[in-house]
Amino acid sequence: MTEITAARSDLESRVFRIVGEVFGLPIEQVTMQTNHDTVKTWDSLNLINLLMAIEVEFGVSIDPEEATELLSVELIIEVLREKKI
Repeated sequence: MTEITAARSDLESRVFRIVGEVFGLPIEQVTMQTNHDTVKTWDSLNLINLLMAIEVEFGVSIDPEEATELLSVELIIEVLREKKI
């Protein structure tokens, strides 16, 4: 485990992994600043895939208003923390 990985919370590590898998990124390239402007594959179809993966991984339901906020790794984590994950 690298220092960077060790410093991440379990929530952050899981979100980083999901984002990497959905958007086809090596996990080393996923940061809190990774967002829809910096990832070429962050399109509407993959946003739906991301939403479904997050709901399955964390056992939560994300409503359409919250889904529009999933524009970066940082915002995804914020939405999940609001849900007490």
